[in-house]
Amino acid sequence: MKVKKLFAVFLISIAIYIFFVSNNRYLPIEDLDIPAGTSIDLVEEGSGHKKYLVASSVYNFREGRSESNLILEGKSDTIAESREIRQLFAAHKYLSGSAKVYIFGEKMSENGIKDMIRLAFANPLAVDITYNVVCEGKALDILRFSINGYSNSSEYIDGMIRTASNYNFFSNNYKLMDVYARVDSEGRNLVLPYIKIENSMLKISGMALFKSDKMVKKIDIKEAKVMNMLRENKVTGFITFKEGSREYLNYYATSSRKVTCKKEGDKYTFYIGLNLTGDVVSNTAYLNLESDSEEKMKLEKDINIVVEKMCNEFINKMKNEYKVDCLDLGRVAAAKYGRMTGVDWNEIVGKSEIKVTVRSSIDRMGRGEF
Repeated sequence: MKVKKLFAVFLISIAIYIFFVSNNRYLPIEDLDIPAGTSIDLVEEGSGHKKYLVASSVYNFREGRSESNLILEGKSDTIAESREIRQLFAAHKYLSGSAKVYIFGEKMSENGIKDMIRLAFANPLAVDITYNVVCEGKALDILRFSINGYSNSSEYIDGMIRTASNYNFFSNNYKLMDVYARVDSEGRNLVLPYIKIENSMLKISGMALFKSDKMVKKIDIKEAKVMNMLRENKVTGFITFKEGSREYLNYYATSSRKVTCKKEGDKYTFYIGLNLTGDVVSNTAYLNLESDSEEKMKLEKDINIVVEKMCNEFINKMKNEYKVDCLDLGRVAAAKYGRMTGVDWNEIVGKSEIKVTVRSSIDRMGRGEF
């Protein structure tokens, strides 16, 4: 009986193996165009007609030769149809969904990125961790941009976004799965890194703010830094302030965020608590920090005052100028007081009181005074 069971398992295993082998086609890498990055632009043609210009930088592999890079373009009335146009210029099968980064042009972002995100996410071969960025001008120009030491600009941008989380309080939530979740979630708004070419180099110059899937504002890196601190949890960056022309302090901190919400009648009040923990990296403004506990307490109090001021200035601008809940406060209110009520959380947050409290602590003061 035992032998019969083993024999049956053996036959089933063979059958499964034959099934999968016979239903899968394998292509050598030399017969594939593997994308490194994809740019998506909205371009105007005659009579105000608009078309999607979708391009990919693809790897080309040849036996006995190093890989090279080329760009394939497709222009059409729909994003999906642009694939057909692009294939007319290609010598190999295009491996869709494996790009490292999606680059959205400014006009495309203002028009809406939902179609591209849904198309990419619907692809079963799509890589969910593909990064997404918005760029100044045309995305194709960024895709074509040449960088010494890199096969293509997409590889460089991928590295830029990965390492950005070490500074400026950037998070790592700019991947395809993050974008897909935020575009259609109640009380949440998408933000993406905004890049441009400056001094013959690619640079993250700020952040693009979205309502639903449309970009409504771009902010510089100074404001983006404060927004990230208020919006994200467990992010790191520098806080720098000066007491005079030669007196300054650099505080490298990790910021933790906690948000609560209170409703009285139709009015909401949001409370944002920031806890900062980190090290003093450079200091010419505060003396004897290691030996004087009162001086250390004074510094922590000053950090709280400086950060609270920065946060309140940004919140006032967000409410009165940007008019978009880029801090995802509506998500907290919807979770507590009910979803699908039909309210516009951007409008609600803009009329609400938002209170920020900051508590900072210093772990280390460097390697000592000299």
